[in-house]
Amino acid sequence: MELGVIYGLPDKYATTIRMKNLINSLSSDIKVKEVNLKNWEGGYPKKGFKVIKNTIQSLKKLKNSDVIYFNAPLLPSSFAGNLIKKIYSKPIIVDWDDAFIDFRKIKPSFFNPRAYYEYKSVKKANKLVVVSKYLRNVALDIGVNNNDVSYISNGVDTDFFDPKKTKASKFIEKHQIDTQKNTILFLGRIGGNKNEFAGKEVANATIKLLKEGKELEAMVVGDGPNLSNFKKYVSKMNCRENFIFTGFINRSNVRKAIKASDICVNPLKEDNFSSRCRSSVKIKEYMSMAKKVVATGIGENKRDLMYGEAGYLVEPGWRGIKKGLVKAMEDEKSENEFARKVAKKKFDWNVLSKKFHEIIKRID
Repeated sequence: MELGVIYGLPDKYATTIRMKNLINSLSSDIKVKEVNLKNWEGGYPKKGFKVIKNTIQSLKKLKNSDVIYFNAPLLPSSFAGNLIKKIYSKPIIVDWDDAFIDFRKIKPSFFNPRAYYEYKSVKKANKLVVVSKYLRNVALDIGVNNNDVSYISNGVDTDFFDPKKTKASKFIEKHQIDTQKNTILFLGRIGGNKNEFAGKEVANATIKLLKEGKELEAMVVGDGPNLSNFKKYVSKMNCRENFIFTGFINRSNVRKAIKASDICVNPLKEDNFSSRCRSSVKIKEYMSMAKKVVATGIGENKRDLMYGEAGYLVEPGWRGIKKGLVKAMEDEKSENEFARKVAKKKFDWNVLSKKFHEIIKRID
């Protein structure tokens, strides 16, 4: 069997990393042929040409593939995948790893092509792979057959994110991390706006604890349009010296940053449709590195952390984060070995790839 794979974003993006990991451990009787999108920069006219180019490449390269696998929410892959199904009558496996529109309430128009082809992909999939239990329910509610929907969460390379194999002494020295204090990690793109930037809940929780005399510092890993606003905010609160900003770092240094931290935080601003649909990659990486994790108790976060057995689940907002940090700091254990065991058993990419292999075998 030949599996044709269409990627909707370049290799560095989480959705492509997910798909590549799911096909990484397939048996030798399944050959894989891929259509990669090398660049997704630029405005809409330029991106439109890239969608067309990706579609032409897919039609040529995957004409003889037996099954087509692609991502639903991304137009470069969903448009090409739907066209191949229509022209060549190929069965399709659709990966639904994110959602911004609740199709139970809104049926998208053709004039919103990204959402239109996402919806079409989900409805026409021979097999639909969803990243969360909530998305599974959405799929069933809009008429997808129960037997055609499979749940595979996001995962982690537990061999790469291994605390015993990760050395962080040089990273600690470079960023002047105080190992005598509790180091709180916030990892992610600093988006949002001037007043409500990503990570503000973590900043406020940290500032409140500092005002109460707690010995801690926060490390912010990531870049984005509102990083400068983040820095200005903590400076305004007279706490700049307690915050470390690394900027963007590569994957190898991400695991060093996790290793250098005591508590890792994954906040969600509110309990809404989008937050319920997602599956956090970062939480799995934190768990794999045996770290204490504080996360907003919404959607897959609850399932990832075993409903509080493998981490601290809190209410949205800085007050919830603050309570979780206090509990984590009161925990005398420096490592969370149980979380790593869960990550290896449930979220390792090799485990998840085997599930994906079973889906391919069930294609009619």
